[in-house]
Amino acid sequence: MKANPWIVVALCGLPVCSVLADEVRKGGIGMEVLPSRLTAPVRDVSDDESLLARRTERGTRALKVVARRNTGFGFLELSQFIGNGSTSTVLPKGAVLFCPDQWSSRLLSAPDGRIVPLAEFVAANRNWIALHEVSPAQVRGEVPIPDGEREAFAVHGKLVIATIAANPVSVLPSNSNSPQKP
Repeated sequence: MKANPWIVVALCGLPVCSVLADEVRKGGIGMEVLPSRLTAPVRDVSDDESLLARRTERGTRALKVVARRNTGFGFLELSQFIGNGSTSTVLPKGAVLFCPDQWSSRLLSAPDGRIVPLAEFVAANRNWIALHEVSPAQVRGEVPIPDGEREAFAVHGKLVIATIAANPVSVLPSNSNSPQKP
């Protein structure tokens, strides 16, 4: 009579399971789990002098201090601020599509006063700010903003901010040499 291999495997595993079931499992919580010689964590913390002493004992070279270079990719370098009196708001660079000369003094290089969200700032200053929805292709610079819309910006005389879903967005300049996607 030929034995089924699955039955053989199952029968071989039964004694192991019964032995494991009798063993008491320790919990992961409680004083019995902690090491016998506990010290306060503060005693283990090294200060700068002890780290330097250990480094010199091992014979490693001293660290070379390198001055931090300004990469130009900080918050202030990548932001445009618009202010009016005691409040200002933050926009990404390239979000201002049109700014008449009369409102150019409101474009700031650093925040001035209390920073408020764009929606609150636009609501308080809607007499000189307008939002303009742009498409993702216009944001990438693949499709230019039509000249008719740019002329309308000048006629209205408001500072125009590019948005997608009411959120300010940078608009790359249109490149007529770039391949058009179908």
